[in-house]
Amino acid sequence: MIKNFRVLLLAVILFNGILFLADGQPVTQAREDVFFAPADSQKLAFHLNNKTFFKNNEYFNPLEEGYTLPGVVLEPSLVYYPGATTRIEAGASMLKYSGRDGVYRTDPLFRFQYQPVSYFQMVVGTLYGGSLHGLIEPLYRWERDFTNPVENGAQFLFKTDRLKADVWIDWEKFILQGDPFQEQLTFGTTFSWKLLPGQPNFDLYLPFQTLVGHHGGQITSIDLPLQTIANMATGLQSVWRNPGGFIHQVDFDCWVMTYNDLSPQKLQAYKNGYAIYPKVALHSGGFILDAGYFRGERFISPKGEALFHSATVPYNGYAYEAQNVVSAKLIYQKKIQKGLWVAAYFEGYNSSNNSKMDYDYGFHLLFDKEFFIARIK
Repeated sequence: MIKNFRVLLLAVILFNGILFLADGQPVTQAREDVFFAPADSQKLAFHLNNKTFFKNNEYFNPLEEGYTLPGVVLEPSLVYYPGATTRIEAGASMLKYSGRDGVYRTDPLFRFQYQPVSYFQMVVGTLYGGSLHGLIEPLYRWERDFTNPVENGAQFLFKTDRLKADVWIDWEKFILQGDPFQEQLTFGTTFSWKLLPGQPNFDLYLPFQTLVGHHGGQITSIDLPLQTIANMATGLQSVWRNPGGFIHQVDFDCWVMTYNDLSPQKLQAYKNGYAIYPKVALHSGGFILDAGYFRGERFISPKGEALFHSATVPYNGYAYEAQNVVSAKLIYQKKIQKGLWVAAYFEGYNSSNNSKMDYDYGFHLLFDKEFFIARIK
């Protein structure tokens, strides 16, 4: 099994003739920065965010069956900057799957941003969510940017020369008195602290990530047990740059993760677990090769890539005490111009609990841009 995976990986490398590894996933958000400049004050603009995607998952795993995702996410909106520290956006998010009549899902977008200083911002309403949070793949499955594009709640963002942080609560399901379902919410944090400032070609970061999901509520009309599942991840991230070289950047990360079921009544396959995840990245031109090794003991994360986990949420009857997963990803991505990206990729996962290799491939085109309309005084 491992031998077959190595043969496949070598074939991919030889076919492309180049190595490149980045953050372990193709770019799925064209937006580069959510902070804005005081010069935008009193500006009215039209904003268009578009994600056109095709992803074919050839999975042969009891934890995750294969399926195909062809479609588009279209998010038009109007943006107004009332002053130097505020931004208001209102519009809609529409998810359309190819081969399915009508729009599969439509969500309103309403976002209020308050940025009193250049390094801090508060967001209320529609969040800058998904992969913009910066969660690692075992905690967050990147294709959710296409299948679950909208998060709503509150968010606090920090950005300095040494610190990047995101603290948010995503209120996924709100309940009123007597509703026949539970409220659902997710609380998350991502922090990254630069340990060696001032180094021109080498960076070392200390990251910390948490993700806590909760299902409950006292005013629902149904009697279901409360559920609270928590994940934590930390480790070290390093970046070595070689400007002008064939391989112009090398990244090495090493993560340690934990899982804990904090629910009063345990419904999952395991109460707690942990995992380690070292990975390496090589950058050359527009190509990416991602290689990693995941070792998990009873590790579960509800929003993460299921192929890494020891069981699913909700539990489907399959559980593995230990998971050893070798992954390799070949990605090509190119920034065509500001706010416009194209990406194509192949991802392979070889698990010690599965005789067949799980893999997926696809491509997507991303567009995110504001168009000036007028300045309103």
